[in-house]
Amino acid sequence: MAKVRTVVSVYMGGIEETIDNFAGFYMGIAFIGTIVFVVLFFADTSTIGGGLYSEARVLRNFTYLELAMASLFSSFFFYAALRGIAEAIRLLKKIAGLPYSGRTSKPTHPSTENLCPACDRALPLQAPRCPNCGETIEW
Repeated sequence: MAKVRTVVSVYMGGIEETIDNFAGFYMGIAFIGTIVFVVLFFADTSTIGGGLYSEARVLRNFTYLELAMASLFSSFFFYAALRGIAEAIRLLKKIAGLPYSGRTSKPTHPSTENLCPACDRALPLQAPRCPNCGETIEW
């Protein structure tokens, strides 16, 4: 009988890592865009009191704030969506027994993955034999 072993993936690369990195890059670019729009709002607002007041200029200034908020909220949405896609790819690869890059999210309770020592496939809980290769398992 073979003893069950637990492993951690150290695979680097894959589409899930690229998506995860792009999510962080997009968040950084959107944050810089938000700062630029806020600076434009305050820079343009400070010149309104100089005597040239127009409603169109005030509306343009609030458009800067609207663009800043849209940039910020859309960046949070895309960041969460892209991170979720990367997580789904990791979990699908984990289920299929393929190497995956990065880490899956932390479970709400501690858990381990039991692998067959002969074929390295995931085992059902307390299975007497590996469903893939038929190896007898010692728990």
